[in-house]
Amino acid sequence: NFQNTRDTTDEKLLNTQKILEQKRKELDFLFFLEQLLSEESSIPEIFNAILKKTTQIMRADAITIALKSEEDESLTVYCDSTEMQEKINTFKLNIDTGIIGSVVSTGQSVISNNAAQDNRHDQEIAKKLNFSVENILCVPVTVGSKIFGAIELLNNTKRDFDYNEEDVKTLTIISGHVGRVISLVNEKNERKKAENLAA
Repeated sequence: NFQNTRDTTDEKLLNTQKILEQKRKELDFLFFLEQLLSEESSIPEIFNAILKKTTQIMRADAITIALKSEEDESLTVYCDSTEMQEKINTFKLNIDTGIIGSVVSTGQSVISNNAAQDNRHDQEIAKKLNFSVENILCVPVTVGSKIFGAIELLNNTKRDFDYNEEDVKTLTIISGHVGRVISLVNEKNERKKAENLAA
């Protein structure tokens, strides 16, 4: 009985530590965003900073943010890697491309811990990027009911670990703040347009 009580206490302590670590990450990210929004930055500059910060929080070889185009059925993709960004800029991604396209279209998060066997994973894009994908975690970027895009992690850097529901929770928190940033930047741009028209 003593051992069972001790095991239960240890488990509760571990869960509490996980919750506190989650909250610490969220507060750290919120503080970072507030600083970022106080600066006059473009969307690409903002996303570049967000991707670098997310790399510090999450475990991944590469991170991308994809936004839906308002004009056509395509995705604009931002990467944490300059080399990958340059390659992606050479071709157009349709809204239904790969797992990230599926998440943008459906609004449903995806964990794929065996990307090579997942039909949703676009092997051709991976070949064009010369990037071997083992596992993927992707969640939508939303504000309210509107889907702006998705954020995707490629390859858990701890090779013995798959992505899990805890990772989904953390990335969903980050994506929620990314959606808020997009919304605020769009509002700021609309105000500037209105002011220029009124001038």
